[in-house]
Amino acid sequence: MNNWGEFAIPTLENWESKILKDLKTNSLESIYWNSSIGEINPAINSVKEINQINPTSQLKINSEFDLSNENINEQILFALKCGIDSIVFKGTPSSSSLNGVMHEIIENHILLSNEKITNNYKEWSNWLNSNDKKIEGTFRYDPLYKFISQGVWNESKTEDFKNWQLFYNSSDHESLKVIYINGSIYANALANPIQEVAYIGAHLNEYFEKIENSKKEHKIILKVAIGTEYFIEIAKLRALRTLVQSIALHRNISIKISIETVEKSTSISPTNKELNLLRSTTCSMASIIGGSDSISIHKDLINAVNYKKTFRHYAKIPIVLKEESNISKVNDPSRGSYSIENLTSIIKNNSWELFKQIEENGGWINYLEKQIPQKQCKKNAALFISKLINKDSVIVGFNKYNLNNDILKPNPIEQTNSFTTLKLEMLL
Repeated sequence: MNNWGEFAIPTLENWESKILKDLKTNSLESIYWNSSIGEINPAINSVKEINQINPTSQLKINSEFDLSNENINEQILFALKCGIDSIVFKGTPSSSSLNGVMHEIIENHILLSNEKITNNYKEWSNWLNSNDKKIEGTFRYDPLYKFISQGVWNESKTEDFKNWQLFYNSSDHESLKVIYINGSIYANALANPIQEVAYIGAHLNEYFEKIENSKKEHKIILKVAIGTEYFIEIAKLRALRTLVQSIALHRNISIKISIETVEKSTSISPTNKELNLLRSTTCSMASIIGGSDSISIHKDLINAVNYKKTFRHYAKIPIVLKEESNISKVNDPSRGSYSIENLTSIIKNNSWELFKQIEENGGWINYLEKQIPQKQCKKNAALFISKLINKDSVIVGFNKYNLNNDILKPNPIEQTNSFTTLKLEMLL
């Protein structure tokens, strides 16, 4: 007896008819989702392709610390107590700031200064050489980020890339060297997901062109900002991994990708801290399901006055998801989902076309110098702000159901040749 023989296989027409009946609507267009990547029809029952996504490691919970801050040692030790197992250090190492930190049981990531790369690298090298314990982690250096965020080079384009080549191609601490891309700036400047994936790919490709040894496996860390557009963000991470793999394959470069996610700046409300916990949960879920290797706690969420309370809250969100739901133990949990596979393909294919357009126009730096992506992001930001002011787009606790009854200001984005990170408090 065939147990499944009693069940008729529904067609797409059956589903559409059921949707029209149950939702009491005359048109399927009424349920289309007007998303950041265009109009999406959620009524699908098949996909053209299954996207192969292979995350590289167990999920880490990450936080960044500026070693020049007062009481930084106390904050680091408390963060470790809360369950943080991956730390990004910024600044100069010292016995006081790192006292009692058990480096051998956590990942140690060193964010090198763009302004003082030679001295900063030497200081951290001396610290590593003087440490008798095995330390795992990375050296991170992204000189192109300064030009993107400030519109100027540290020295010059030639010198900055020369410094990167000297850093990356040297044999000192080779196991800690990575190609690091701080791509969070693109989402925070309101690039849409298709643009964001293409921009990160083009950013990375500038470093690929400077690689001297293409035979070894190159470790890549991509930092990505995640918003609350749940399914889109899952698909974005999956599409990003496939696009980077395609670029590396085209260049015949062996790579190992790690994706590090952080909450998008426009997801953090300055007026309603409680709802930020819900948004952080959404971002953490999207990160894990999308295949993130590390989740970072956004520095704007940490209250300097009461950092213990906020650290405890925001560190526990990804920890509970990781340890109690076991979702991070499933390799690509969204694989095969019609909706997410469809969204992944849309972002992947469109970002690939945009990436090729950027390369045909002389590459990412030339594209930046023409200010094409900066102007596009400012246009996106102006539209986003307009929708918030008119309440066509709602952020609960900020532009709707806000107890303070704040009146939002119009566009505060300056017309510069750099990308501008938009924060909601700029509108108050």
